[in-house]
Amino acid sequence: MNPSGKLRGKQYGRKNLLTHVTEFNKELQNCLNLCNAKGYEESEIRGYLENFINDIRLHRWKLRVRVVALFAVLILPTVVLIKCGISGGYENWLTRNLLISVLPYWNWPSIYDSRCLMDNPKYTTFSLSVQDCEMCEDYSSIQRLAIFEKIQVGSYLTHELPLIISNGSLNVLRKNISSVREFAKEVMMHDILSIYHPCGFSSNLREQLSSKFYAHWENCAPLAAKEFRLFYSRPPFLPAMLQLDGSNWVMLCSDFDGTVPKRIQIYSSVTMFMVIKGNMKIALTPKYTCKHSCRNVTQTLENNDLFLITDFVWDMYYIPNCSQDETIVFGVGGRFE
Repeated sequence: MNPSGKLRGKQYGRKNLLTHVTEFNKELQNCLNLCNAKGYEESEIRGYLENFINDIRLHRWKLRVRVVALFAVLILPTVVLIKCGISGGYENWLTRNLLISVLPYWNWPSIYDSRCLMDNPKYTTFSLSVQDCEMCEDYSSIQRLAIFEKIQVGSYLTHELPLIISNGSLNVLRKNISSVREFAKEVMMHDILSIYHPCGFSSNLREQLSSKFYAHWENCAPLAAKEFRLFYSRPPFLPAMLQLDGSNWVMLCSDFDGTVPKRIQIYSSVTMFMVIKGNMKIALTPKYTCKHSCRNVTQTLENNDLFLITDFVWDMYYIPNCSQDETIVFGVGGRFE
């Protein structure tokens, strides 16, 4: 800024608010120092600042005019079309173009992908310490149980130990799913699941379809997660303290000979994986704090196995290897009460 009060609005328009305010204060102080050094009287300085303030007011007025014009030209026609019932896909096209247009001024993808819009300063959670690594230092294989005892299952979970229950996924399906193709058709035809965009989608498929593929995703939208729970029921042997009301995951594999582990990003304190068809090789890696104290653990989940894991010590990966076969796995997020 100089004494004539010219505002460089275009430079400020692309900066975030904090940077804007900081540079504004800095230039205002430079202006005052310059005026004092030049020997300007107080009345002259006030005159320069008045020009500057008028420039800001003009800038704000122009901004308001642009907002009103944008509303009149774009928003009002959309409202009219919706009211008349003839909008079709116009509002979707308009929304996409508006979001693309504001990207240089507002980084909305970071908010869209965020799982928390406002931090709670009073919220505290447990953090993994080096002392906690003692629980996995001598851990080399996942325990497999065949007896469904609620107390025993709860004991494993409270001690942060992964657990496999043989035939734990037997009879949990509420809908008959015999193949990957049949399940994919069920999802695509579903009124709710077909309209919500999943999170964490990963697949070898790009533009063209193939009979050899893998795919996994998370139903992170609350309504989509709720609807997907209609595909399965709660296993009766789980302890009452475990509430399965979080997101859910889907892992599919069809005649795919994969070798690279794929990470499943877990945000729930407890996650249950049910092998509906086929088998799946999993790999557990200790979190960074325990990286030098604990070893990686690999194991294969067989058909109808149920796998339980907490998010405190381990990160989970799986290898989509189902050559000449199919794999269907459901994951369900939960929490302790």
